[in-house]
Amino acid sequence: MYERLLVIGQHRMIVIADVPDVKALIELTGPYTDLAVINFSPVARWEDVKEDIKEEIGL
Repeated sequence: MYERLLVIGQHRMIVIADVPDVKALIELTGPYTDLAVINFSPVARWEDVKEDIKEEIGL
C-alpha cells in the first residue's frame, strides 16, 4: 500500500502514499492527528523528497 516510509526518531513517521485526493488520505490515516499533505512530483528522486520533508518539518 505504501510506496515509501521515512521514520524519524521513535515517535515520528512519514508515509508517502499515492492517493487520489486529500479525502482519501484522511480516511487512510484515520486516528492520526498530525497530518500534513505535501505534494511531490511523481518523478522526484526519493533522496530529494526526504530532504524536502525534513526541511518542511524543521529538521
